[in-house]
Amino acid sequence: MMRESSIPRWRIGRRVAGLLAAVFLAWLAGTLIVRADDDRFDDRDDASEARADDNRAAGGASGSRDADPDPGGGAGMRLEFERDEIVATGLSPENMETLRARGFTVLHQRTLGALDLTELRLRIPRAYSPESATAYVQSLSAAAAVDANHLYRPAADPCTAKACAARSVVAWPDAGPRCGKLPVIGLIDTGVATDHPLLRGATIESHAVRSPDRKASAQAHGTAVASVLAGRDPMQVPALLADAKLIAVDAFHGAGGSDRMDAFDLLAAIDFLVAKKVRLINLSFAGPGNSLVEKAVQVAARRGVILVAAVGNDGPHAKPLFPAAYESVIGVTAVDTASRPYRRALQGSQVEFAAPGVDLPVANTGGWLAKKVIALSGTSMAAPFVTASAARILAASPTLRPDDVRRRLAAGARDLGAPGRDAVFGHGLLQAGEPCNPSARTSSN
Repeated sequence: MMRESSIPRWRIGRRVAGLLAAVFLAWLAGTLIVRADDDRFDDRDDASEARADDNRAAGGASGSRDADPDPGGGAGMRLEFERDEIVATGLSPENMETLRARGFTVLHQRTLGALDLTELRLRIPRAYSPESATAYVQSLSAAAAVDANHLYRPAADPCTAKACAARSVVAWPDAGPRCGKLPVIGLIDTGVATDHPLLRGATIESHAVRSPDRKASAQAHGTAVASVLAGRDPMQVPALLADAKLIAVDAFHGAGGSDRMDAFDLLAAIDFLVAKKVRLINLSFAGPGNSLVEKAVQVAARRGVILVAAVGNDGPHAKPLFPAAYESVIGVTAVDTASRPYRRALQGSQVEFAAPGVDLPVANTGGWLAKKVIALSGTSMAAPFVTASAARILAASPTLRPDDVRRRLAAGARDLGAPGRDAVFGHGLLQAGEPCNPSARTSSN
């Protein structure tokens, strides 16, 4: 006969409960340790670690592939593009018949009226590499523009626990009468949570242009950028132009646990805003150079559109990222409240202005334990400062061309680093100035 245990049942219950609690705490500690390790990992800037960091940020290899992992030898971004896809414009019906006979598949065709382009997203046959497929399609027509379907990532980094405790001091004029009406501001980003407490009451018109086979993006990055531009509570987030109208175009899609945007949908987003006659577009993301995107950016600039972009966060020795590195785009880097450069910001001739972007308080769309404000660092957070300043200049002088606005921004910037324009700060730290009197400087100069 089995002898019944002499241990009271209540004591057994306590032991079981204690064991379960220990397992939970061990899991929680392991999670925190992994996150802390990730933060320390992000502090390193050698080439292999930078590539691993990029892979983690882009959700690994799922849905994308590498070209060459930064042959320059410095910390740099992998050239990511959609698996087995290319994008093209300028192909005739005869060209398309030839491609179909060769095994190419049209995944999506879209007419971009404002840019006067018809773009194609093509799946390449197994026999081709992306490079050989691009070369073959290009050989069919001298009028064609063909490239990989490159991917772009939001250019913001989550802060460590210590950094989240700090608030950036943002120097911006108090709200008051302006010289004129603010222009509509275009925002190409992830989705925006317009019902967020810090955006309620803001004038935000939202649209999505992603391909129908793509999953919706998360709203974290777009909401954060929107709160810098048009947040409703300047005591919690920068809220630079609380009364501005934003047209937010969600061109990103979710894949592999992260958000990304391909060149095909970026073209559609630019076309959408140009068709809406938007004069000013904020581009808080970075990625590889793409010949079709470059063409679209040039068309937009010729039509008087001012494009402001984050230079990217792949480290000071990384190769230039786009669209910030295109000549017609204003590239923005990030600095902290002591005017020190963000440790991960790219450097080079593409940098035109520096603006606050380290531990910046922005709207947070995290989980149920999240607060409504979080501190973020990255050139994504700095770009809206230049966009907002350009908007104030256009409000005072609506007929200015993009180069005129550039010159006014440069004239008001506070020189940092080496005298004159340099690769770290560009023309220097952005200063809001007084648009009604372009020669006036802010008191901080």
